Amino acid sequence: MRAIGLLPAVLASLILTCAVHAQEASAIVRFYDGKFSMGSSKTGTFKVVAEIEVLGESGAPASVFVENTDSYISLSSFSGSVSYKGKVLTKITKSDLSVRSLSSGLAEDNLAYYYSPSAPYPYTVKYEYTMSYRKGVAFFPTFMPVSDEKVSIENATYSIEVPKGTEIQYYASQSSPSSETKGGTDTYIWKVSDFKGFVSEHQMPSALEMVPFVFAAPKDFMYGGTTGSQRTWNDVGKWLNSLQTSSDDLPEDFKATLKEMTRDCRTTFDKVSVLYKFLREKTRYVSIQYGIGGYVPFPASTVLSTGFGDCKALSNFLRSALAAVDVPSDYFILNTERKESLPGIVTFGLMNHVMLSVPLPERNDTLWVECTNPVYPLGYRHSGVAGHEVVLIGEGGGQVKTVPSYPDSLSRQSQKTVVTLDDKGGASISGHRDMYLDRAEPYIGFGELSTDAQIRRLTSAMKIHPDNVTVTGIGDNFGEYLEKGKDFCPHVWLDYTMSTTVYANADGSRIFLPFNPVAQGMTFQRGTRVNDLVITGGMSNEDVVEVKIPAGYKVESIPEPVELHTAWGDFVASASQKGSDTVLTKVSYTFRPARIPKENYDQFRSFARAVNRAFESKIVLARE
Repeated sequence: MRAIGLLPAVLASLILTCAVHAQEASAIVRFYDGKFSMGSSKTGTFKVVAEIEVLGESGAPASVFVENTDSYISLSSFSGSVSYKGKVLTKITKSDLSVRSLSSGLAEDNLAYYYSPSAPYPYTVKYEYTMSYRKGVAFFPTFMPVSDEKVSIENATYSIEVPKGTEIQYYASQSSPSSETKGGTDTYIWKVSDFKGFVSEHQMPSALEMVPFVFAAPKDFMYGGTTGSQRTWNDVGKWLNSLQTSSDDLPEDFKATLKEMTRDCRTTFDKVSVLYKFLREKTRYVSIQYGIGGYVPFPASTVLSTGFGDCKALSNFLRSALAAVDVPSDYFILNTERKESLPGIVTFGLMNHVMLSVPLPERNDTLWVECTNPVYPLGYRHSGVAGHEVVLIGEGGGQVKTVPSYPDSLSRQSQKTVVTLDDKGGASISGHRDMYLDRAEPYIGFGELSTDAQIRRLTSAMKIHPDNVTVTGIGDNFGEYLEKGKDFCPHVWLDYTMSTTVYANADGSRIFLPFNPVAQGMTFQRGTRVNDLVITGGMSNEDVVEVKIPAGYKVESIPEPVELHTAWGDFVASASQKGSDTVLTKVSYTFRPARIPKENYDQFRSFARAVNRAFESKIVLARE
């Protein structure tokens, strides 16, 4: 399982690639045959034969070979070739593959094998290899013959052969299997032919809607000398809980230290805050595979002595530390990339992360604690967990819960900018920026960045490129509990000053001011949209820019106000004169979750063009 890792621009989540997408294939999977044969509950082999024709540079990623191994799965055989116009240019053996470790620290043979062909286009690559499974089969290899855009499939087949009577479960995106029983085996076969590929576009639906794939697993399994069931999430929880019997082994003297650290704490939340701070200051995340395929957290005492761990280990360490001060908590598993479980299949192999759940009885609430990235405010339900189905792991088994989402109204940013303009178009600028919820995520830890990195991040949402930027203050209210409700929400504010010689264009008699230089406009596709456009989360933004005009100048013209309203978004912009020496501009955006059919993309394009016209308008100052 791995740790999870938004852009600061106001409209970054709505920017679309400005390009016309051709739908011609860049590579073709001429043939793919993957056969998994389960010899017993402990062993299996996965034999793959594949042939991919790469038509141009953009199709090259489809021909790359990558397979991961560990102490449970090995690459037992490999051969291949690269051909051009029917002539074999290169024969590939296992010794030609690049190999690198996938984990650090206490690892168990966790490796990645990699090969990237190099040949004139169009070339054809063929691979034939076998992955050998030992010590158990808890889930079958994923079938996904295409994961890159503009890659078509002529013929692909995936089969799973299991001992007769072995019950399996699966989720298949685009096809149902045929099945047959011969002798002592049951075989399930999926076939894909004439798949035309997909085009990648920003804010498109999940690729799982686009590509053929199969996730499958046995309902009962043996793994690493243990047996378990995946008939329900409760069963999965029982098995995972059984792996943790020896992981809570903090030494007694350290437990006494923890009790002393929390002696003055009056509430559960106070205790968690103290120990979460300890986790932040004394540990770090390191990817580690340890015990029974990497599903056993290594002992809490090891985290204490080494200062590092993966998501399982760090969550287990905090759980053990909380238990030492009489605070119960639950370890839970989730998929950070997908909110809902796939129907028809229950397996821990589909989860990629571990976190901690801590009940707060005094608040009738629950803390959802991210242990791998404790710079997050305590209890903040970040974008990889909010709204996700998770499985709490306890002695009674697994319990499915949905982590509460935040109201869209909390995802917001506001900015007040004061500009003192000179008569040559230069300016000194001061600003105050407030960011909340996921809008704050890119700025969590901002104070630890180098000056150059701070400048890049601060100006990434602006049109202007200042000659120099000085950040004069940074503050946060991480961990603050909002009194008005039960939501933990990060709030980052930044004060900054900057100067630039290119704020406005001056020609001696007039100065042309940008309408709003602290936010970028929207980009959009000028060609035909291939996929629906998905706005996954709501958000809002407000910018106020106050420009002090130089002596000897007056306002000659101001753009007309703009007001746009759609089912999925609103935009309002206006400019006005404030006194004799100040121009004030205001811009506000609101976007709501929506799925806009590709046939209606013109509506989005028209909206974006109108927004850009507003941003591109100028305020004209004339010399008196």
